[in-house]
Amino acid sequence: MSITNPMAVTYSNEIIRPMCERFRNIKAEIDAALVTWGNVIDAICPDDPGEILEDGRAVDGVSILSGEDINKVIVKFTQYQSALDQAGAANTISKPCVRPLVVG
Repeated sequence: MSITNPMAVTYSNEIIRPMCERFRNIKAEIDAALVTWGNVIDAICPDDPGEILEDGRAVDGVSILSGEDINKVIVKFTQYQSALDQAGAANTISKPCVRPLVVG
């Protein structure tokens, strides 16, 4: 039996497919970011609330980040990566995708 209800079709095309493409792209970006983190950045960005990232953004009203803040984000990236590395997850997310993977 086919699903022909216009609401289901619209939902799939306007919510499911675009969201899966974003998830797939984010997963690829996180994979690349974690490689860079592991190869270079983790050695120069200590997990310390007293070490402040001096990026000059505070004058723009952007939040000030500490080494601890950045390391906490890396932990969350790793958890997200692990969830999408589970058996079948990547295929489930990729199947609805229409566009090719674009990262960066």
